[in-house]
Amino acid sequence: MSVITSSAEREAAFEFAKAAAIRPATMGQAFQEIAREPAVSEALFDILETQRLLSSGAKLVLLPGGPHSRTLAALLASETTAKPAGTAPVRPQPAPAT
Repeated sequence: MSVITSSAEREAAFEFAKAAAIRPATMGQAFQEIAREPAVSEALFDILETQRLLSSGAKLVLLPGGPHSRTLAALLASETTAKPAGTAPVRPQPAPAT
């Protein structure tokens, strides 16, 4: 534990402690206000989810909507599970020249 000698440091420490004490109540109030508006709440959590996905480094594949989107998703899922992790796709070799 350090001893605070200057009055400016003492006052700054007091203000930081006060801010830390009221932060949970302030955040709780903000989340309650956000929860009252379903559209705002949904948008906020969509943004948070997107930020987490982007920062994870995961590979993302965006699929178009429509009647064939489930088929395309199933094909892509089967392609990624059929290959061992870290292997490159197999490319066809050109026919030898005659």
